[in-house]
Amino acid sequence: MQDLFSDIKVAVRRLAGQPGFLAVCLLTLALGIGANTMIFGVIYNVLLRPLPFPHPERIVRMVEEHSGAGGRRIPGFSLDSFREWKESNSVFSAMAAFQDHTATLTDREPALELNGIRATVGFFEVLGVPAALGTAFEPVHEERGNERVIVLSHSVWQTYFGSDPQIVGRSMSLDGIPYTVIGVMPSDFAYPDRETQYWLPMLVGPSQNRPGERRVIVLPVFARLKPGISVQQAQAQGQAIVEELRQREPDPQERDERVILHLENLLEGITGPVRTPLYILFVAVGLLLLIACTNVANLILARGADRQGEIAIRLALGAGAGRLTRLVLTESLLLSLLGGTTGLLLALGGMRLLKSFAADLIPRVETVTLDWTVLAFALALSTLTGLFFGLIPALQYRRVDLTSSLKEGAEQTPGDLPGALGRVSLRGGLVIIQIALATVLLVGAALLASSFLRLSSVDPGYDWEDVATMRVQLPGYRYGSSESRNDFFDRLLRRVRSAPGVESAAIANLLPMSQARIRLSFGIRGRPETQEGGRSPEASVRVVTPGYFRTMRTDILQGRGFAETDRTGTPPVIIVNQALADRYFPDENPIGQEIQFGEIVGVVENILNEGLQSLPEPELYMALAQLPPRMSIMTRQVNLVARTDSSERLVPFLHGAVQALDPALPQFDVTLLEERVDREIAEPRLYSGLMTAFSALALVLAMIGLYGVTSYAVSRRTRETGIRMALGAESSQILGLVLSQGLTLAVIGIGVGMAAALGLSRLLESLLFGVSATDLQTYLTVPLVLLLVMLAATYLPARRASRLDPWKALRIT
Repeated sequence: MQDLFSDIKVAVRRLAGQPGFLAVCLLTLALGIGANTMIFGVIYNVLLRPLPFPHPERIVRMVEEHSGAGGRRIPGFSLDSFREWKESNSVFSAMAAFQDHTATLTDREPALELNGIRATVGFFEVLGVPAALGTAFEPVHEERGNERVIVLSHSVWQTYFGSDPQIVGRSMSLDGIPYTVIGVMPSDFAYPDRETQYWLPMLVGPSQNRPGERRVIVLPVFARLKPGISVQQAQAQGQAIVEELRQREPDPQERDERVILHLENLLEGITGPVRTPLYILFVAVGLLLLIACTNVANLILARGADRQGEIAIRLALGAGAGRLTRLVLTESLLLSLLGGTTGLLLALGGMRLLKSFAADLIPRVETVTLDWTVLAFALALSTLTGLFFGLIPALQYRRVDLTSSLKEGAEQTPGDLPGALGRVSLRGGLVIIQIALATVLLVGAALLASSFLRLSSVDPGYDWEDVATMRVQLPGYRYGSSESRNDFFDRLLRRVRSAPGVESAAIANLLPMSQARIRLSFGIRGRPETQEGGRSPEASVRVVTPGYFRTMRTDILQGRGFAETDRTGTPPVIIVNQALADRYFPDENPIGQEIQFGEIVGVVENILNEGLQSLPEPELYMALAQLPPRMSIMTRQVNLVARTDSSERLVPFLHGAVQALDPALPQFDVTLLEERVDREIAEPRLYSGLMTAFSALALVLAMIGLYGVTSYAVSRRTRETGIRMALGAESSQILGLVLSQGLTLAVIGIGVGMAAALGLSRLLESLLFGVSATDLQTYLTVPLVLLLVMLAATYLPARRASRLDPWKALRIT
């Protein structure tokens, strides 16, 4: 123990005596360890930490894969299928389905809009979380007449009801309908997300579809496995139920589909989209740390020249190999622990930045923190890092030649071996590793950056700039008829269109980039009811007012757009997109064709309504004023879109316009359409930005490593260089010699790195858009850039060597 304390004192004294060396090593290690700690903290809290529910491993999410939908995975069932499932299964102790719900709290001034969900009564039973006050849903609440109850979130109870302990049993009004508060959930309960402010019971009633009509709303469904039932057992029974339900379908196309049931762990279902990107980032920061370790190892080997005499004296005085190894490892461990401590500060700052930028991109990111598990990881990583970069110098010190080292002016140092750069092949090998790892990171970053740029340049079929949007929801108790809602929308549009700077305005039930979608089957006059191998034509349906395509600057390719005369009482008209025209009218003019919902009067260009990465799918547009009463639910919540030359001036005007028409309505969300598009590309931009930052750090470290090893080689060969120049060697020859030696390392490292990148880049395929994992341009550009950077790193010491005064060099040495 006394020897250990002695080694620590020696290490502290040596590090304190070389502040420049200490600062470079600490910064290098802090960047590597800090980046790893930050990403591990995200992975642990987001992907690995169990959900805060009892036995979360028994909660599964149900997903169906339909062959008829092009292999598309559908997360949930229709309400009809859910009812059949609930009655047929014997492997789940509870099942639940839910859907988003928005309502206005109308018994307060001013009115307040709340976001919640409707859920079947098994919702809280599946999650296994009781109410903090009162009770959650009970079976009686799914009986008609007993469904007017509400469960509040803890935040709503605190904010709007003053934490009233007598809240249970109190009545409150949503959209003018009274509900009885039966419970308040705990403060840490947040499902489906932290934006959920209330829960209402959903009645599982019979289908409201007309005979022959296919109108399906898919609801997320999750369930709790019974004790002793495995996921495999539940999936086997579930698949049997799926097959039975499919055979009972009246529609032949439904019976012919192959449907595969998947049961996903709820945590995996929630975090599935971010798992691959986060693990790829973890690999990236791991490579960055390896580069940092090799850099520090190189610095220690270079510093070993100064310690050669000390090491030789210790050996001469009888110090054993183990004692010498412990001395070096003590210093490296102390250095890595100091670097790890600094890295924790960087990790903490990085976590805070990530939580602020990725709050809507990474699920559960709000839970990311430097807890004990993350701290233990940082400690273990720091220890392993110290052992890694300290072991190589320690092993080399044990090979020091005692006789030659004690001679004055001896040039041998630990790590000196014959090689392309004289006596620095070990350090050169470490540089090759650095350059290879940096190459892998740069290829990955270049692929992601290229993918992001291509995604950003996609033409979505509309112009998102200078368009303000406002969500408008009219309470059913005051706007229960289509006529009353249409009248409000007409008055709102007239007011907005008259505002200064407004070019055009319209209303749509769904905006581009929204996750919601309504898909209907339809018939075409004069054709059989089914086609395409027994399948009826299908399309996504959107409801808009005249002026929508002008506001969105979407081209009308054929026919006309909607007119103000397209109202109730006139023949219904339909506008279709080019994808629908190409699929269902490939060899004929779609204008004038009659489908189930009306006559086609126009064809518009494809709009990527489901996201920039989506492919155009058949869509049809219906005029809001001609919407059949049975479909009026599609306009309970709509969106106003207005093209303006001053969004800053229009946003407050929109709020005032709604309040002027109906002061009882709450303040609705007003955003710019550009912000919705920005959110669409925010996730690839985040991962591309992080990968670029990590690869840039790796490139800098590799450049420093090559510069250091070349400078070291030049300094160690000063006498040899002086002799060459004294014998007539030109400066250009010395410059070329040093450059060739440095670039040899660079070329080897780049070659190894490109080979590794070619294999590892396939891990990125799921994150790429419009670019292949083996993109030729990337694999040509990255080596060229690396070579130029490494040439710059080698040029400075080469230039210094070429300007050496041979007489001074020989006299000094």
